[in-house]
Amino acid sequence: MCCVPNTKLLLTTQLESGYSGFTVMDTEKFERYYEAQELFFTGLAVMTGTSRIKQIYMLNGMWHRLDGPAAYYADKNKCMFWINDRHFSEQDYWNHPKVVAHKLKEILNDTT
Repeated sequence: MCCVPNTKLLLTTQLESGYSGFTVMDTEKFERYYEAQELFFTGLAVMTGTSRIKQIYMLNGMWHRLDGPAAYYADKNKCMFWINDRHFSEQDYWNHPKVVAHKLKEILNDTT
């Protein structure tokens, strides 16, 4: 079962610089996803054109997210999982070493 990606501005992200934690993520509207790719956009790209994809989490223009689905198709209520512009099945995604390491880091850093 897929959940709609969180659209709040405070999101858990992991940047290539090694930073991991809560950060303010840019949210911008684009007509088509390739416009965001051409700009090497980092953040949540919200599609306003006729694209079936409504939300894409991006890192330097690549489809990327380590804490959940990177793309949400509104017309099918379907999510897709991507790491560094590479698509994964949901099972392979949650078992990917980068995702597991990110989740463990989140758990260890949780002070509540």
